[in-house]
Amino acid sequence: MKKLRIFLLIVLAMLLIAAAPHIVSRQAGEPVSTEVLLAIAGMAVSFLASYIPGFNTWLAGLQKEYQQLVMLAILVIVSIVIVVASCTGLWAWIECTKAGVKDFVTAFVYAVIGNQAAFKLLPQTRAVRALRA
Repeated sequence: MKKLRIFLLIVLAMLLIAAAPHIVSRQAGEPVSTEVLLAIAGMAVSFLASYIPGFNTWLAGLQKEYQQLVMLAILVIVSIVIVVASCTGLWAWIECTKAGVKDFVTAFVYAVIGNQAAFKLLPQTRAVRALRA
C-alpha cells in the first residue's frame, strides 16, 4: 500500500511538472494546449495498459516490439477520435486547419514519448511479474 501511494505521488508530480509551464503561461479562458492534453493522454494509456487485469498480462506476453505497436495503435485511435470530435464540432481541442493538424502531429509525438516513458517507468503488477518469471 505504501508503494502505491508513493507511485501515485510520482505520477501526480509528473503530470504537474508536464502541465505547469502551459497552465502558468496561458491566459484566462484559454484552453490547455493540445500538446499537454495528448501527453497526459499518452501517460494515461500507459497507466491503464499496465493495470487493467487481463489486458496487462496479455500485453506482457507479447514481444517488446509488439507491446510498443499495441500502445502506438491505441494512441492513434485516441488521436483519430480527438480529430474527428474536434472537426465535427463536438470538442474544440484542435483547429481543423493545416496549422492545427501540424500542431496536432507534433502533439502526437509528445504523446508517444510520454506513453513509452511512462510504460517503462510504471511498476509491474504481480501477475505480470509472475508471467515474466
